[in-house]
Amino acid sequence: MSSSSTTWPQRSRSKASGVPPTRTLRESFACSECPATFKSVADLRRHRQIHKASVHRSEVDKEKPFPCSKCSASFPQRLHLVNHMRTHTGEKPFVCHECGASFARKFTLSVHARIHTGERPYLCPECPATFAQNANFRAHVRAHAGEKPFPCDDCGKTFSRPSQLASHRLIHTGEKPFACKECPAKFRTLSQITVHSRTHTGEKPYVCDECGKSFVSTSDLGKHKRIHTGERPYACTECSATFVTKPSLTDHMRIHTGEKPYSCAKCKKTFAHNSTLRCHLRTHQAKRRPTRQTRTTE
Repeated sequence: MSSSSTTWPQRSRSKASGVPPTRTLRESFACSECPATFKSVADLRRHRQIHKASVHRSEVDKEKPFPCSKCSASFPQRLHLVNHMRTHTGEKPFVCHECGASFARKFTLSVHARIHTGERPYLCPECPATFAQNANFRAHVRAHAGEKPFPCDDCGKTFSRPSQLASHRLIHTGEKPFACKECPAKFRTLSQITVHSRTHTGEKPYVCDECGKSFVSTSDLGKHKRIHTGERPYACTECSATFVTKPSLTDHMRIHTGEKPYSCAKCKKTFAHNSTLRCHLRTHQAKRRPTRQTRTTE
């Protein structure tokens, strides 16, 4: 059968040529750099950017002439160092005119502004999901493909984002480089300390467009929105119960497992839920209170 411009090529292309490989009978496209396979050429091309980015990063790493005076980090450009230094100084010169939130980088402010505009320019080709941030979009696309191309050298765990790997590595080192200026708390990531700092400032920049309630983080806002949508994405594997949040499911599962991880320090009685333990502790407090006695006259 003669080939036309709309048929797939029937010969394999070499790795050196850099041309996408032959489509197989199972309608999949194989990466020439690793074992990953994909349903479309578009997915394969997106995946290959990971390998190209890795090569680029290794080339850049060869020369990083701008070292940080506060930590061991170094950077290929002075602007990168300037941005990095703000993580140590806490400087946030870029301010949102809508809610007053401030940021260390102009780019981060532009991404934040999409919370107010509702802009979500990154569209998933596999499902209806949309994203305000390119990093979240890329990680989501990898989830469809089952890709986690960033492995930890210490334990082998893999991640879909470089930022997730960087945060994970701090678990092994025990490092918590981000210290709160208001209290002794320390954190592994900038995002963690940013959310924590709002407990001191009272800032709640993420507003529900249904009821106007505001929250300190996007994750808290996302959980809240399920009240309006009725979404209960966490399902019990033992019964038909579903839950809005994962901690609620974890608490529920103890009904089936019989686990009681909360113990009373006074009587050693154990409980499945922290709230039940707190109620129990009040019984000990009540016993310590002196009984009310009526006055006796002499």
